[in-house]
Amino acid sequence: MKTSHSDTKGSPVIGSTGRLILKIDCAADIGADAYFEHGRVRVVASPLGAYREAKPVPLSRFGYRFQIDNIGKPHVAIIRYPDDKRRYMCIHDGTGFDLTTGVITGGAQPLSGRMLVLKQIFWPRWKDCSIVITTWSQGEPAAVESVEIRELDALEAAPGGLPHDRIRRRQFGIQFEDPCGSCFSEGARTKSEWIERITDYLKHSGQSTLIYPMAWYHGPLFPSALEKPDALEVVVAEDRKQYVRWTTKPADWYPALLKRFEQEGLSFVGSLTLLRLSSLMEKMNADMESIVAGADTINNVTFDNKVRAGTFDSWTYALNAQWLAKAADTLKAGGEIEPYGLPVPGVYGERYSNQGQVLAGLAEDSLDTPAGSPNICEKPGPIFNPLHPEVQDALLAFIGEVADRYAGFSSFSGVSINLYAGSMLWFGSLRNGYDDFTAEIFERETGIRIPVDPRAPDRFSRRYEFLAFVCRNAWVEWRCLKTRELIRKMVEALRMRRADLRLGITVWQETLVPFLLERPITEAYQIFSRQGIGELCRDGGLDLDLLEGVDGLDLDLEIDNNRDRGWGFAGVDAPLHETKMFRDHEFLDDRSNRSVRNHPRGGAFIFNSWVEAWGKHVWFEPEPDDPNLEWVRRMGDATADRVLRMNSVYPPDGFWWDSQWRITPGLPAGDHFLEPYAHAVAELDACRITRGGILIDKAHTEELRRFGAAYRALPDQKFEDVGPGRDPVVVRTLVTDGLRYFYAVNRECHPCQVTLEFTAGVDAVTDLATGAEIRVGSDRMLLELGPYELRSYSMRPQVSLTGFEAVLPAVVADELLGRARDVLAALRKAREEGLQTPGIGQTIEMIGLAIQQQSLSKLRHCLDSYVVLLVTSSLH
Repeated sequence: MKTSHSDTKGSPVIGSTGRLILKIDCAADIGADAYFEHGRVRVVASPLGAYREAKPVPLSRFGYRFQIDNIGKPHVAIIRYPDDKRRYMCIHDGTGFDLTTGVITGGAQPLSGRMLVLKQIFWPRWKDCSIVITTWSQGEPAAVESVEIRELDALEAAPGGLPHDRIRRRQFGIQFEDPCGSCFSEGARTKSEWIERITDYLKHSGQSTLIYPMAWYHGPLFPSALEKPDALEVVVAEDRKQYVRWTTKPADWYPALLKRFEQEGLSFVGSLTLLRLSSLMEKMNADMESIVAGADTINNVTFDNKVRAGTFDSWTYALNAQWLAKAADTLKAGGEIEPYGLPVPGVYGERYSNQGQVLAGLAEDSLDTPAGSPNICEKPGPIFNPLHPEVQDALLAFIGEVADRYAGFSSFSGVSINLYAGSMLWFGSLRNGYDDFTAEIFERETGIRIPVDPRAPDRFSRRYEFLAFVCRNAWVEWRCLKTRELIRKMVEALRMRRADLRLGITVWQETLVPFLLERPITEAYQIFSRQGIGELCRDGGLDLDLLEGVDGLDLDLEIDNNRDRGWGFAGVDAPLHETKMFRDHEFLDDRSNRSVRNHPRGGAFIFNSWVEAWGKHVWFEPEPDDPNLEWVRRMGDATADRVLRMNSVYPPDGFWWDSQWRITPGLPAGDHFLEPYAHAVAELDACRITRGGILIDKAHTEELRRFGAAYRALPDQKFEDVGPGRDPVVVRTLVTDGLRYFYAVNRECHPCQVTLEFTAGVDAVTDLATGAEIRVGSDRMLLELGPYELRSYSMRPQVSLTGFEAVLPAVVADELLGRARDVLAALRKAREEGLQTPGIGQTIEMIGLAIQQQSLSKLRHCLDSYVVLLVTSSLH
């Protein structure tokens, strides 16, 4: 029996549906009242058809102005663009996040040579609208063939749904890193509107879970009784004016969201970015002289006889209500500020840098302490020692408070901690943890004496020299065991409130690797040169393998190879080492991937990393008669402490409004959007997949529906591999609750034919995505898997899968194997001639094994890796 890709793809979610507002042929000339351009914009006559292309230099752009009838109704922008060369384009309305998306083509992802389509759902907040298409980076021009705008009656829920049984299913959903933009996106003026629209989109796209901050960089976003709340938001009004507002007395809007989710059968997880808690910041002892004299400190004492007084991560420091109040006072007094500038010292005496900026107009002698101190460690990392009882007590009490407030809602599933370089859950690296308290309990619990005078002024660096070099294994393992003990306490703090609540840890790479190793990314950061994420975590006190045994813990790995296309504008001019680091580690760091795959609740978070063009970013006092102030000051049932206007100013380029904002994610084009999803299932057997960042992606609804329908129906347990092969297709199976479940996922960008083999004839299987029964009548089942496609099934448990065969199109397989053999020969020859490129030996071994095992997806990623491209380019 044969099933094909089209069996589960279904009808289009959005296409010709809805009322057509306008259709723009971008190759046609349009009057200046409805069109603007900046840079050398041209019309290209290509084999794919005519399209309009911006200049291949950063921020060259063009855009269209259009009118809609009904503010607040869902609309869709259908954007057709050519996938014919390397491109990085940002698409937005120019002022807010309502219409924001982005496209990356070429580079590591093969071009399709077709016109592709984005269908971006948005809720307009004004009748006079615009859509802007911008080139982000050098040599990667934005281009669009046509744009349609359609008004939809409503967002209909995705067809199907989960069976109502006892099986806990896998989680598929959205995760936010940044909570500031709810009234800057989805056309929402209030949290209530945002809740409705986020709920509608989750249902419409077939997603089931939202992970959203409850505590951000400086504390809780709800009215905590234990920690000082700190809520910051950016908002945009119907006249396009932008504002930043904040409050230290926020209303508790989470119950409204949780009740709404209960009605729809959705789940919510509160994320905690535990960099600072006010109760700990108030107890900071960053006086190194007193610490040397024997005073206790909850701060981390570092490898260089210094103490931590800040996370030194470059951006979280200033996003704080108390700092914003200083900024507003300075403006009111006639001074100037640098938005997100860095006064020294900060709130509670926190440091950013010994050379940090000071608010303009703020007298230097008004600072509590000198601008710099040679005793403050400036390497990124956690302020607080995770083993200190006062730190642990604060963590456990805060997590318990979150559970006490929200465990009564069935939609509340638990909390998830973002593991950043500066998170207080761990030590961050071997640089931290050499204080007297930690040294004393290490000696007591391990029996290892540290041969350092406990009164020596330089005892901290001398401990580091001994612990990190002489008995490094014991030191690292002990810290990991102590961190695991803390995590178990945190799990128990949740379960005391409700037995099914879970603790999650999301191991970030974007906010961890470049900060622990310190930017800029260099040749030393590449695969096989630096440690993988699992090894970095272990040095910082978090052993991913040790966490396998923590019942009640979810472990997610952040994956983000889009960042390889850059933070800045370099594009095609970027050096090779800046373009491969995230992707190579994502696909070739087998050790770290195995740790997450082996975790009984391992999953993945796909980060939509964004790029930013701030222009001259300014904050200023609102006009006294500003008609928006009344509603801008309302933050739900609370009132903002203060409100400032904000804007980003750029050289005039013909855009119709001076209120501008240019922050956009870059997302893989076409089928490649699903590559990280397929990777998460194939490589990690992920029990959860979430995606997001500063805003949600609403341009890939059809892809999410198709993949999610097969994924969400799977039981929330790890499956067993079928057969030894896991490339290019992975097949896994599980027997639970009276059924055998199995799935097949294609990790390649080409279609693949798969033959499944059973121990006996199978009458029928159930397609979990549709609920349809499929007749088989044989001991074999043939599948046609599309690019990055997942298919999932169930059948009676008495029949087992004995193996499978997966076949890519011969032309694809032959081309990959041929290239691989040529590259392998070239690498071996280069090595024999004395080339010492780090990683060349491991790459030779990996390619040789992949050829032997016909692991074609592994070959594709090896052939595109930093090591291969560096060596082969040097040979030419």
